[in-house]
Amino acid sequence: MEREYIKKLSIISKEESEILDSKKGITKDLYTTKETFYIEGKKFLSSSNISLKVHTRFVDFPLHSHDYLEMMYVLSGSITHIIDHNELKLEQGDLIIMNKYVEHSIKKANKDDIGINFILSDSFLVNILSKLDQDTLLYRFIENN
Repeated sequence: MEREYIKKLSIISKEESEILDSKKGITKDLYTTKETFYIEGKKFLSSSNISLKVHTRFVDFPLHSHDYLEMMYVLSGSITHIIDHNELKLEQGDLIIMNKYVEHSIKKANKDDIGINFILSDSFLVNILSKLDQDTLLYRFIENN
């Protein structure tokens, strides 16, 4: 089953094809309407509270932040984030959870480096909070978003 997912998710997306064809970087308009590279959840969430997006490969993803809590799961290969000038290399099976507004960049990933971004809306987080004991680390983490 995992191989099937990897095969489907490793297909080169339209965005990635344009990157490979033009040798240009990320198209900022796909992610934000702002001057700075501040990724807006509304670009991905539409009417749902959670969205999945395969991480864009073949180019360094520039320094950015976002208005949603993000989790990235590495399905295959590895993906390297740079947070506060520190490199954090995630390997297959690793998961990172980033608070809103965390500035980070991501090094160029290759064809076999598949990361899945989970984009979580504020209403999704509020729903989770309502089900958690207030005396837990997870509750405090989400509450501080």
